Amino acid sequence: MSICLYSCLEWNGGTGLLLGHDVRKNRLLVLARYPTLAHLDGSQVTPAERKEVDLFYWSCIQKEATDHDQRMRSHRRYPELLAKFGSPEPAASEAKRASSLKAKMLKLTVIWRESETHEQRRESIEVLPSMTARGLKIYMAKLVRRGGGSGRSLSDLAATLEVRVEDKDHLHLLDLSDPHKDLAWLGISHEDTLHLSF
Repeated sequence: MSICLYSCLEWNGGTGLLLGHDVRKNRLLVLARYPTLAHLDGSQVTPAERKEVDLFYWSCIQKEATDHDQRMRSHRRYPELLAKFGSPEPAASEAKRASSLKAKMLKLTVIWRESETHEQRRESIEVLPSMTARGLKIYMAKLVRRGGGSGRSLSDLAATLEVRVEDKDHLHLLDLSDPHKDLAWLGISHEDTLHLSF
């Protein structure tokens, strides 16, 4: 069976599934919908392309937030692909994603002195290494305010914040002047101790 992609777009009324995708994705979607096509737009469908199509279509189905019964109704090839690739497990993949994200978190100790009592406060936090310098300043200002360490505004605390990283026997002042640099760029790593001053 041969077909022209343009006729599929016309048949689809010029709207719907195929528009909004690039030409390659359109081709993959048409081939996924019509698994017996041997030619599309004058070119032969190879076994390698058919395999790519099936994987592409299966990944599209897996991304949907629907249950098994809804997939059975929505995708006539679902039973075939289910037998070929096994059950999609979005809950397991979400758990895997969450655990991998958790594994990337930096555990940091933050130390500061309360402004009124001069009592030293210590708190453990977890942040992603992709947190920006701006995000760190705001987070630290909120931490100090929440801990009752200051009656000053968040913007005032963030503006005057200095962060030093403990390195063996001395402290290194971090340059937080570029708000877009992330913690990894600033040299903050897992289990570092940060000393705050305002």
